[in-house]
This record gives sequence, C-alpha cells and structure tokens, in this order.
Amino acid sequence: MNTILDSLRKKGFRNTFIRKAILEILSESKEPLTYEDFKKKIKANKSTVYRELSFLGAQGIIKELHFNGGAARYEMTLRDHHHHIVCVECNTIDHVEIKEDLKREEERISKNKKFKILQHTLDFYGLCAQCQ
Repeated sequence: MNTILDSLRKKGFRNTFIRKAILEILSESKEPLTYEDFKKKIKANKSTVYRELSFLGAQGIIKELHFNGGAARYEMTLRDHHHHIVCVECNTIDHVEIKEDLKREEERISKNKKFKILQHTLDFYGLCAQCQ
C-alpha cells in the first residue's frame, strides 16, 4: 500500500486520511467491498468516499464491479487476475483462479475473430456451501 501512496505523491496528489483508509481497507479485504462496507469503517460523508473511490478508479488502483445487478463493489487492481463466484442467496463473493484453458480460449477467440482482447470478466453464480 505504501508503494501506491508513494506513486500518488510523486504524481502530485495528496495522501488524504480517507484515501489511505480506503486503500488499507481494500488491501485487507478478501472480497470486493460496497460503499456500505466502507461506511462501517470510515467516518466521512458519502460524497467524499465516492469521490475518493472515483479518483482511485481513474488512477487504475481500484476497479468497480457489479454482480447480479447489485450495488457497486470495489477491489484493488494490483492483485493477480482472477474471477469470482457469487452466491445468489447470501451474496457471498469469493475469488477463483482459472489458468491455462481460459488463456488458450482467449487466444483462439482473438485469432479467429481478429479481435484484440484488452480485458475480460468472468463470474460464476450459484449457491455457496451454506446456502445449498
């Protein structure tokens, strides 16, 4: 997290208390977080938190995700590329890694469709062990 803050400072941006708090909360989280998750841990008004989330997104530090039409969630972009499993009952979200087969499929699509893929998302929806 300090590397991120140093990078922002070198670009001329201030490292505010809210910005540091958001980055710390996200770096410790194992799942993407909603505004409500931040609200429980940070004492700041809604517009300040959303402004910081927007700023960090514009800097490529975090990304905004939407699952099943629900509230926006946020996670760090610096983690290894991964996908998510989402429980449609309790809304628990977990990370899933898919390695070689997906990479080959992406290369096949790119070649056959003459399409340069810049990024992709893949989420799985179902029932977690507790909700089954």
